[in-house]
Amino acid sequence: MEAVGGDKRKAVVVMCQIGGTLLTYVERGGAKYKKFADPERKFGRQSRSLKAIYELQEAGFKNVLHVKDGLNQWIHEGLPIDGLSIT
Repeated sequence: MEAVGGDKRKAVVVMCQIGGTLLTYVERGGAKYKKFADPERKFGRQSRSLKAIYELQEAGFKNVLHVKDGLNQWIHEGLPIDGLSIT
């Protein structure tokens, strides 16, 4: 609550190492694009960030955003991490 000054309408961005997903399939990009069902993702891919989003929404937060593919992919793509507060 402190990070948003008590305002549950402010945007909250949630990220963990792997990201997680509710999708039940895998997509591989590139020249040989492929999309296939993954039997291990019958209910998606569970992650800490998805659990946190659930808890925030249950607590009444209205504008919760999820970083797809997580911090590992963020760093892999060379996106900025300077000043990033990881808690």
